[in-house]
Amino acid sequence: MQFVLNSDPTFWWPVRVKVPAPDPDAAGTYVEQELDLQMSPMSRDEALADQEAYVALTTDRARIEHETCRYKRLIRGWRRVQDTEGRDVHFSPELLGLALSFPWFRSAVSLALAEVIAGIEPQRGN
Repeated sequence: MQFVLNSDPTFWWPVRVKVPAPDPDAAGTYVEQELDLQMSPMSRDEALADQEAYVALTTDRARIEHETCRYKRLIRGWRRVQDTEGRDVHFSPELLGLALSFPWFRSAVSLALAEVIAGIEPQRGN
């Protein structure tokens, strides 16, 4: 396939999230959950400006807020997300912010972005 130059590339990427098991009989274990994120990467100039802004921050709170804004810039949508009742959860920036408030979700997104940047195909299935 020939390379296609796209000024605003957007793509879907599978993300595996290891969530602490809610079952009290499974204390200390994780449940692996999967979703797909629709992402649009930053250009090199955008990424450099973002990194320069980040290193200028002086508090953990400011760095966390910056990281959340970065993810909200990169992530444009999701699919295969449900609530505790099994109903589909439609993407919104507010719900993305809620998901990002959990360390396991942030960690999974960071790993997925590292895969994309490094050109590593994600593991699928078990």
